[in-house]
Amino acid sequence: MQFTCRGKNTYFVIPVGGFKTLSFWLGIDDNTPYASGRAADVSFYSNAGQQIGAKRTATLGKPAVVEVNLQGVVQLKIRCAGRDQRTNEQRDVEHVAFGQAVLISE
Repeated sequence: MQFTCRGKNTYFVIPVGGFKTLSFWLGIDDNTPYASGRAADVSFYSNAGQQIGAKRTATLGKPAVVEVNLQGVVQLKIRCAGRDQRTNEQRDVEHVAFGQAVLISE
């Protein structure tokens, strides 16, 4: 799954009722134009509005494994904000990727 992370808040909601974990690789596609020096800060929230785990940051060339605990969550809100890594000014970041995303029920 790939999406564009706007400089201001970008978010989407996915139904996750019955699942215990969301696992994926977080990064920015290597072929993304203007991605050098940009970052996408990604946070996860329960349907009750509470943040789940720590904010994760996607950057070019440094994918990271992310696991989100979904215990008791019915609707998962994923929030993203793009920025320049040096100045922290808001910037769009295209092709933020959740690679090999898997919802685990056990």
